[in-house]
This record gives sequence, structure tokens and C-alpha cells, in this order.
Amino acid sequence: MIRIQYVAAAVAALALSATTASALTITNQVGNALPTGFTLITDFNSIGPFTRISDSKGGTINDLAPGFTFTQDVQQAYTRDGGAGLDSGKSAPPPLNNGVAGDFYETVESGGKATLTSLQGLRKFSFYMGSPDSRSPGGIGFNNTLNFKFYTASGDISLAGVNIWGGPGIQVGNGAQTFGTTVIYDFGSDVVSKIEFSSGGNSFEFDKLAGVAVPEPATWAMMIMGFGAAGVMLRRRRSAVA
Repeated sequence: MIRIQYVAAAVAALALSATTASALTITNQVGNALPTGFTLITDFNSIGPFTRISDSKGGTINDLAPGFTFTQDVQQAYTRDGGAGLDSGKSAPPPLNNGVAGDFYETVESGGKATLTSLQGLRKFSFYMGSPDSRSPGGIGFNNTLNFKFYTASGDISLAGVNIWGGPGIQVGNGAQTFGTTVIYDFGSDVVSKIEFSSGGNSFEFDKLAGVAVPEPATWAMMIMGFGAAGVMLRRRRSAVA
């Protein structure tokens, strides 16, 4: 069951069926935000060489957090400088990126795909999405898709169109370029290994990927040792009191 909860918009929760046992909760928050407890994965700061010098398109991401990879289809998925403004018919910067030189974002054009891979796995994930479209999945144009691949669940979860950011209700109109929202996903007890962004119509634009990763084995070991040490101390205190 996918549970969808709206934070910024005062609308009721919407439940959608899924073909997997995974429990996914979606919330959204207007604007570009880093949710409490989340760690920034990348905000797409990029360096050359650029495939198109005129608008700083296609640079190499240089701020990706350790434990993650991010791959892009050549020409159809790329970083772009917000200072370049609108690329008509191709790419519209999310509102807070627009006109800001050196503030990069990601664009996935029609037929393209970009993939974030977490080597440790993610319990939670968020990203800043520009111009969310209020058309239904399968509608004409703006056919964006977000696909989650799990380490722990049987099957993927795919969200298309309005379901990417929680369904209708957050805005009026289709793909308003002056509107952006941070979408937050909680996978419950499941762990995501890959997140795929794809587009069937120009374009899927987003920024600021963040998440809550599964602790590394060494971290788990330290936590277990800490719990064990705390238990020993507690037993000693009880014995002393007795």
C-alpha cells in the first residue's frame, strides 16, 4: 500500500494500490528544502567539459556524496546551469535555480533516463522537483516516471505523472514553471537500491537529492557494541544496589 500525505497543501490523504508489499509514504513541502535528518546526496554542482558550452549543459557532477553513483543517458539527461535560463522546448530550471549562475540542476529529456544508485541502500529519499504536472499518468505530454528498485521488497514501485509528487491538489494548472516542491519518500522497513528518473515528454527537471541511508556494517557493529556496553553497566548498577 502506498500512503500519500500532503504537508504543504490542505487536502486529504490518498491511498493507491501497488503491486508490491512495500509500504511507501509520500509527503511534499513547497520549495527547495532539506528534510530534517536527511543528508544531501547531490545538488548537481558540475564542472566541464560541457557538451554545449552556450548554456553550460552536460557537465560532470562533482559533489556526489560517498556511497552513491549517478548515471545519465548521453545527450538526453544532463546537468544544466540555472543561470542559462529557459531552454525553450527542452528544459525549464526549477524556480530557485532559474537565473542563478553556477546553480546546477538535472534535466531528463523525452526518452532519456538518469539513475541514482545507493551502495548501502536508502530508507528515505527526497528531491526538489520543478514545474510538477497535474495531469494524470498516461496523459498527453509530461509523462515523467520515477522507479524505485528495492533490496528487500519483491518488485519495484513505479510512480508516473501526478503520483510522483503525491497526486492532484498541490497546484492549479499543468507544469507551472514558477512552482517547485520537495517530495519526500519513506520506504518503511524496506531498502531502496536504485532510483530511476525517466521522461516521455520534455522534460523532467529536478535538483537537491537527499536521503537517509542504511548504516554501514561498521556503524551497526559499533551501535551493537554500545548497546552491549550499556547493558553491562546497567546490570552492574543493579548488582551494586542489591
